[in-house]
Amino acid sequence: MATAFLWISLALVVFTTVILLREDWKFLRLGRAHVRATVSGHKRSLDEGHENFAAQFRFATDHGETIQITDAVLQNTAEPPVGTTVDLVYPNGRPDLARRPRPFLRSMIYVTLLAMNAILAARLANFL
Repeated sequence: MATAFLWISLALVVFTTVILLREDWKFLRLGRAHVRATVSGHKRSLDEGHENFAAQFRFATDHGETIQITDAVLQNTAEPPVGTTVDLVYPNGRPDLARRPRPFLRSMIYVTLLAMNAILAARLANFL
């Protein structure tokens, strides 16, 4: 039973790693474009009675197309304020995938997933 749990855990961690790599692969393969965007509002959501906010950004592409995106990271306050300009990055040719650059957060996620993969694999191989 414990071995089955370890295999299922390893499969879930590997799956999560693959999903994140798939997302970031576009940035690595296509290159990265930088743009200044304006905070146009905040999307409000309720989660178990707690109010969360996701900033909404608006920017114009080099071709004059206006893009509006919603940040994937929720906060418990409506920050940054509406009208503020922020930096966004997106894969060249894919402005619909724009996001705020958070290199430390993404690095820590990958380090954590790599550590979890190593620990689970070591446990399955009876090294731990």
